Parts: sequence; C-alpha cells; structure tokens
Amino acid sequence: MFAVILTALAIVGFSYAAWFSSVYINGAATVGTIDLEHYNFGVVGQTTPAAAITPSYPDAYHLTLTISPVYPGWSANMTVTVINDGNLPLKFYSFQMTSVSDTNFANYFSLGFLTPSNTYNVGPTGLNYYSTLHLYETDWSIPAVAITLQPGATQASTITLSVSPSLPMSWSGQTLTVTFELQATLAT
Repeated sequence: MFAVILTALAIVGFSYAAWFSSVYINGAATVGTIDLEHYNFGVVGQTTPAAAITPSYPDAYHLTLTISPVYPGWSANMTVTVINDGNLPLKFYSFQMTSVSDTNFANYFSLGFLTPSNTYNVGPTGLNYYSTLHLYETDWSIPAVAITLQPGATQASTITLSVSPSLPMSWSGQTLTVTFELQATLAT
C-alpha cells in the first residue's frame, strides 16, 4: 500500500512538473539597413556669366549649395547622385529645404527637380515652398515604384535652380546658401 501511495505521489509530482515547466528560447534577429547618401554633385549647365556653385554635405542626408554671385535671370541645371548604401530597398519619403541664408532673397528663386527615376517632375516652384516638409507619395502623388532604390543602386537626379528676372538690382551679385534634406524609408 505504501508503495502504491508513493508511486501515485511520484506520478502526480511528475505531472505537475511537466504541466508547469517553462521553455526559454534565446535568439537574435537581424532585419537589415537602409542608408541613403548623396554624392557626386555636378553642374550640367548655367547661364553666363556663371556663378560659383559650391556643394557641401553636412551629413549623408543634407546637401548645402552656396551660389555666388546671382543676378536676375540666372539659372543652372545640376545633378546629384544618391545611393542606397544599405542592404534593404528604400523609397524616397520626404524633401525639405531646412535652411536658407535669406528667406526674402529666396522668394526670387525657383527650384524644380526630377525624381530619382527621372520620370516625375517636381516644380519648378518658389524656393520657399520647399521650407515645408513635402512627402513624395502623398503631397506629389508619385508612385513608390518611381522613387524606390534597391540595395547598392545609384541614381542621378536633375535639379534646376533659377532666379527671377524681377530680382531687385540691389540683390544682384549676392550669395545664396541653401540646405536641403532628403529622407528615405523602407520600401514595402
């Protein structure tokens, strides 16, 4: 009888332990990266007399242009190459002018650019228009396929910057410095 009770208690104890046991799993997951970078800025053509256009890259997401001297009617066509230096596909999310040396002066400038696929034209419109954050897909109705870069892919985009012929002569010969930010997100 004692053996039967001892066996029953052992079975109950084993069942209790099996019922309430826990399994711990340790692991790590890697999802990848998106990394959009600008490089290889170039001037394709501009009116004469030509202005000096100096690009700088405060970081991988910003492009600063210093243009001097500017005068009424000046315009230039430029290219900037962007690369997806990550290992996941990305799409362009937003574009914004984050700083300008003089917003009043900027009122006389127009900026237009082609999307990275060089299919959809944005602008040209007044430079100060870009001081507000604009989203490629919603604000400009550009389909994701036209703004998607696969890992390692590069794409040159064309930029047109022009000065209104109505620029007051007192501002002729001045310098404009403007910074743009391009943001990307994971392409789905």
